[in-house]
Amino acid sequence: MRSVRSGSPCRVVASSAGDLAAAFGYDNSMERSIGFPAIILLVDDDDGLRGFVRRVLRPHGFNIKEASDGVEALKVAAYAERIDLLLTDVIMPNMTGVVLAERLLLERPGVPVLYMSGYVEKSMVLAKHPEFIFLQKPFTPDGLIVAVRQLLASKEE
Repeated sequence: MRSVRSGSPCRVVASSAGDLAAAFGYDNSMERSIGFPAIILLVDDDDGLRGFVRRVLRPHGFNIKEASDGVEALKVAAYAERIDLLLTDVIMPNMTGVVLAERLLLERPGVPVLYMSGYVEKSMVLAKHPEFIFLQKPFTPDGLIVAVRQLLASKEE
């Protein structure tokens, strides 16, 4: 028997996309239970970071609504049918991410919040809201995806 090395061509035959996903160990049960595409309100004053987050999350089936600060985010949220997750920077002009989350939760109780920052100490943010997650910048694409999925899964429980 010949061993398969990295980069070796192969052919996979599956009767359905689900069978193919299962063959490679992909479990989409979370996606089905969350009701994908989940809608994420992404708020950061850095255009480059918003672009990075969008490029990481969209291929995983997430629908991204964007805002550059808290004031704009509340306007976006006012017209959104639903928001499944708030992903926000902590330090922004006009309104901090913590104030944004408090205001959004008044209108939409139960929306999970994923804070991200390169400047703020995690304990300062989570002292007020220990049920949320804090992601320290810079973060990896995998770290972002895991944090988003974890919060969305906790929303369903």
